Amino acid sequence: MDSLKDLLRKFIEEQRSRVLNPGAQQNNNSEAETQLNDSGFDTNTIRDFINNAPIEESTDQILENIFKLIGKEVTFIKPIRVSDEGFVSKSITTKETEQGLEREVVKPLIVAACGKVIKEEEIGVRCSVPNCGLYDCKEHSFVCHNCGCGTCMQHTLFFKDEKGENIPLCPRCFQILSWNRYTW
Repeated sequence: MDSLKDLLRKFIEEQRSRVLNPGAQQNNNSEAETQLNDSGFDTNTIRDFINNAPIEESTDQILENIFKLIGKEVTFIKPIRVSDEGFVSKSITTKETEQGLEREVVKPLIVAACGKVIKEEEIGVRCSVPNCGLYDCKEHSFVCHNCGCGTCMQHTLFFKDEKGENIPLCPRCFQILSWNRYTW
């Protein structure tokens, strides 16, 4: 952090000397400016900030004001149950504090129908059973072998076919297949 402050202090002094001595011969990109650019900082924004600062401000005051602009980001993740009413996938609020801007990002973690806590990208299926409509993870999502509707882990029923394999079925198709099998 101190090396960044020293680098910014050097850049501020160079920019102030350019403003105060416009006729003096100076190279376009100084070493401090090149290092700031290589570090990912936008020197044009910093230069504009320096040029807009009052002339009577010292280098240390300008440096302190630059660091006030740099804020922190706080991320909160809260678990929610997703429903058809929808949900907010990301909420960003920014507030000004004495130390600068503070950005708060709220991201949801989704509680799937199987009980597993997942991210939004890991949603596999929305259960098509009436009065359910819950979302389940990709690992526990099934598609009915008969009708092709998606079912969550809670409403998936398995039926052994003639080969002895368990096939996933929705409750409606399971009931129909059970009745048909035992009718004869």
